[in-house]
Amino acid sequence: MLSLPSRVNPRCLRARQIIQQGLLGKLYAINVLQVKDQARLTRSDYQKSWYCDKDKSGGGHLIWLGIHQMDQISFITGDSVQKVTAFCRNVGGQPTKIEDAEALSLQFKSGMVGTFHGGYYLQGGAMQSGVTIWGSQGWLRMSAHRGPEGSTTSFQWYSTHADAPEGIQAENPTSRVDGYQSFVQAAVDGVRGVRRAPLTGEDSLQVLKVIFAAYRASETGTVQEVRQ
Repeated sequence: MLSLPSRVNPRCLRARQIIQQGLLGKLYAINVLQVKDQARLTRSDYQKSWYCDKDKSGGGHLIWLGIHQMDQISFITGDSVQKVTAFCRNVGGQPTKIEDAEALSLQFKSGMVGTFHGGYYLQGGAMQSGVTIWGSQGWLRMSAHRGPEGSTTSFQWYSTHADAPEGIQAENPTSRVDGYQSFVQAAVDGVRGVRRAPLTGEDSLQVLKVIFAAYRASETGTVQEVRQ
């Protein structure tokens, strides 16, 4: 399996639960953001490494970090990307053979539409990420920010469903251990048969199909179908 710890992240699990309970109704659209700092791209040793050669690494930010959010989308919504268009570019001008920015438009099997924006834009180890989902009976938004000024997280949702509480709900799903520790434990438990593995080989393959369809879309300028 690929190492995609979003599948054991408490915030993602809670978002998945809300959607599976039907509290957002029919899902209409999703918007996803994943932005990190530029530091690695400015180091000469990194620029000369295999990470910065698309022929060896497969790609840049999208396949290295954006892949986590792309898998997160399918995991939370239970839906799969059917078509994708994309722009993958080196906007910062560093001497690398990979993209440092990408913008994707997505069409899902259910008819839901989505967007994903990722890149290396920030300074000093900073990070910004977020997911917003809209449905026929409400919305859900979670975000995280880390920078010199500190770190913040937010998890909010709203529903008009008869079984939902009134008003905007603010929650703080957390875990005592970080995502990768939880993921490794989940993988070990899966091997031992204690619980299901966090994802399968098929799950891993599917997100890679989306990533490489996005690269083809960027290279050809045409919409790409994601083979199921």
